[in-house]
Parts: sequence; C-alpha cells; structure tokens
Amino acid sequence: MNTMTTYTTMTLDPTLDCYKNAKATEGEGMIKFSDLIQTIKSPEFFQQISDIRDCLIISDDKEYDRLKKELEAVTVSGVSQGPRKNTVSEERFTHNGLMQVDIDGKDNVGWSIKALTDHFKATPQCIGSNISPGGDGVKGYVRIDPENHRGCFEVVSKSFAAAGITIDESCKDEARLCFVSYDPDAWCDLDRVEVFTADTIIPAAKAKQGLVIKGDALFRFRHLLTDELVELRTSGSTPQVVDTIPGWSHDITNVGDDEMFVMLWANENFDRQMPDTVASRV
Repeated sequence: MNTMTTYTTMTLDPTLDCYKNAKATEGEGMIKFSDLIQTIKSPEFFQQISDIRDCLIISDDKEYDRLKKELEAVTVSGVSQGPRKNTVSEERFTHNGLMQVDIDGKDNVGWSIKALTDHFKATPQCIGSNISPGGDGVKGYVRIDPENHRGCFEVVSKSFAAAGITIDESCKDEARLCFVSYDPDAWCDLDRVEVFTADTIIPAAKAKQGLVIKGDALFRFRHLLTDELVELRTSGSTPQVVDTIPGWSHDITNVGDDEMFVMLWANENFDRQMPDTVASRV
C-alpha cells in the first residue's frame, strides 16, 4: 500500500540563493522557486540560451562551456550563510526541502524531452521541471526530507532507474549550482506536498502480460536506451502469452481482417497517484 509522506513544517514555495555566475563565491540575493520558474518561462535569458544551444549544434564545446558558466545560477536546495564553498560541511547551509534532478540526454538515449517531462509530471514528489540550458536534457525539482539529502538522493536515483532513467550523480551535492534556462513550457505546481525520504519504498517494476484470444496481433517493442526493435506476431488460434518488459516501449496492432480481442494482466492495480507508465514512441 502506498502512503504519502509530508511535513507540517514544509515551505510550499522554497527560497533559493542566487549567484551571478559559476565563478561567484557568494550569493547575491534570494528568489522563490515559483519566481525562478516564471523567469525561465520568460524571455529574460532567451538570447543567452540560444547562443549556448547554437554552440552545441556546431559542436563548439569550448565556447559552450564558457557561455554556460556565465549564466546566472541558483542553489536549488537552500541558502548559505557566507561563501558557498564548504557551506554544508561547515553547517552554514539551510536546506529548504528541495532537490534538483538533472537528466542529461546523452545518458538517456531514446528518451525524448517530452517523455522525460511527462515522467517528472507523473512523479508525485516533483513540483516543477524545465528544459536544460543546452536543450538536450530536463531538470526537475522534487521535495525531499531536508534532514537527509544524500539518503534521499539514493532513493530518487533508484526511483528513476526503475523507469530506465539515469540521473546526474552530482545532484547529491546540496550546494550544487543550477543554471537558469529558457523554456516557455516550464511548469510549477506548489500544491504537491508529497516528499521523498530515505525510507521511501520504490515499487518493484510492474509485470504485464498480453494474450490474444481472437484475431491476429503484432506486438512491437523498442528498447528505450539502445533503440533495439523486436516484433512478435500472435494469433487467437494459437494462443501465446506475451510479457512486456520494463525499459521497453510497446504497442499492439491488429494485423488481421477481423476484430481482435486481447486480455491484459498486471501484477498490481493501476495507481493514479503514482503512475508508472509514460508515452514513448515505438
């Protein structure tokens, strides 16, 4: 049974430190999370982000790195008293109960920006996301237990891995910088109050099976990381149970001349509060 964990002292709209660029040693002010998302949706950083994405197109990695480091940034997980360096070990960092989750396109071949965004939206603990500065990844923001950032990171990492998604290990750093971006479709939902804790149970991958009992069917599968394609034809006249495997997108097509009936089975009921399926091409 799924249970929702919340905190009575939770700040619905967390406060973040703002930094002029990657070289800045101390914050120059603070911003609310909702205001950060509104800024990313606005055209304020449109030109800077366009220049950065152009560098990727022409494979100018050196200029890409230089321009990216000039972007303004925030510390998603809280605010520091004094310099950002060693702020956690010196206990000068106040955690706000938020953690960034970086998903890079190069580490998740086969996942579209839309599919990754949909996965964030399907994660109850996530309160927003936006496309990364380079345009090839997505940054999400999840509520966590502020007393155990690194323990929560391990749980969050396992949660996304269960869906076949790899997240950036650097997110385990509480004081990690997060650069601004431009994404008119960035979203924010502060009404979401569920949090990840170090004890959050990550459900085992759901087992699903299909059985054609009438007609002719074509099952197609595509591996989300390698793009490997597999096809299997079955018929009601020669029944065969077909397993769907986590990490593979799949569909079923009627390839006969008559109507088709398929029995579908899963090892657990669908939970609308914690959906485990997202749309992806086959």
